[in-house]
Amino acid sequence: MVRDPGPLFEILDATPFAYWANIPRFADKYGYHLWPELDVRSVQGVQGGQYLIDIQKAWAELMFCRWWDNHADFFYTQSGNCDEDGWRTVCAKTRNYTLLGNADYEKIGFVCRYDGKPYICHRTNAKLSRDKATRTNRSWPHEARVMELFRELVPPAPPESQQARMARLRSERQKVLHRV
Repeated sequence: MVRDPGPLFEILDATPFAYWANIPRFADKYGYHLWPELDVRSVQGVQGGQYLIDIQKAWAELMFCRWWDNHADFFYTQSGNCDEDGWRTVCAKTRNYTLLGNADYEKIGFVCRYDGKPYICHRTNAKLSRDKATRTNRSWPHEARVMELFRELVPPAPPESQQARMARLRSERQKVLHRV
């Protein structure tokens, strides 16, 4: 969040669900055969994680999407965007949503704007990492401050030999296998 979201919540007075559209090529991954009775193609893909929802007004829709997520092992094989496709299905069924605009992909992730102002920057290809160089986009709002705070809060990892790294990875893998 790069701006006070207060003005966005006023949108929920008129609609229970508002979102930014995903990159159009992702919409083609939707499993249209799942709901042939719905006009899903008329709804733009949902950029996952960046949306507004009035929980009281859209409780049924929220529960449908939770059900969808709980069955992700099936739906992900049938379509390509899983949680995003659940919301797209709900929008096609209810027609009770507001599209806020496109989530624009800008070098390292998405920028979601409303009324020309950026509200959300979602890093998809530049997660903050202490173990490797983090890609940045200097044109993003507050990007220099984000990197400054990250360096203050998370100091670089000490150098690790290849042998020590392999031993650590083996140990972590064993822990995961033991839990399974």
